[in-house]
Order: sequence, then structure tokens, then C-alpha cells
Amino acid sequence: MQRYGPRGSDHIQTCSLRSIRRDLAAQFEELEVRGFHIVSGGLLRRLENYAWWYRCNRRLGEWLPGLCIEVQLIVTPRKP
Repeated sequence: MQRYGPRGSDHIQTCSLRSIRRDLAAQFEELEVRGFHIVSGGLLRRLENYAWWYRCNRRLGEWLPGLCIEVQLIVTPRKP
């Protein structure tokens, strides 16, 4: 797995959904992908305080996780 960030750090700061899936596929089985924040920040940051905006972003993230700026990849270890 390619690492990004300060030298010697294990923190992955950026990767694409495709690359993280590829890197985890050998050891983990994917259970679910949860995209979040397709539209966020800047002038729209104030909208994040509203429940309807949060629900809208979550729903869009479910449908289009590859377009999100944040993604949760739910995995389980593969059995030997």
C-alpha cells in the first residue's frame, strides 16, 4: 500500500476509492462502501448544520461513493 504524508508515517492522507479497494482486496473482504460529502465546505459549509443537507449528502454518497471526498470502506478479514 502506498503511503502519503510525513516520512515514516503510517497515516494514509489521500487515495482513490479504486486504489484503496485494490490495496485491501488481498487481505479483506469488502462489506460496504459509505460515501460522504460530495458537496462540502466553502460557501456551502453553513448548510452542514442542517439535517436535510446531511441526509442529502449521505444519500448521494451511497449512490456515488467514487465522487465523495470522504469514504468509509467497511471490511472484514479474509479467512485463510
